[in-house]
Amino acid sequence: MTVLKHTKGMRGGATSSYWTESFEVELLPIGTVLEARMSGPNYGTTVVRITIGPQDYRTILRAMIKTDRKTALRAMAGVLARSVG
Repeated sequence: MTVLKHTKGMRGGATSSYWTESFEVELLPIGTVLEARMSGPNYGTTVVRITIGPQDYRTILRAMIKTDRKTALRAMAGVLARSVG
């Protein structure tokens, strides 16, 4: 698994009325699947897995560009250059 070093998850819900406890998010080697593990206060470890469907890539790319256009475009160009060549 690859840890997304600059990505964090936070938890909230029934046992916490506000966002708390940051945790690492990993990219699994089985496509575009994100996984996070967090320790619960009383019940062991909770694992959350999010699979990103190819139909959502455009939406994610748009969000990345909206957040930081320059960095997003540089990253995309670098990946494309390595993939095509």
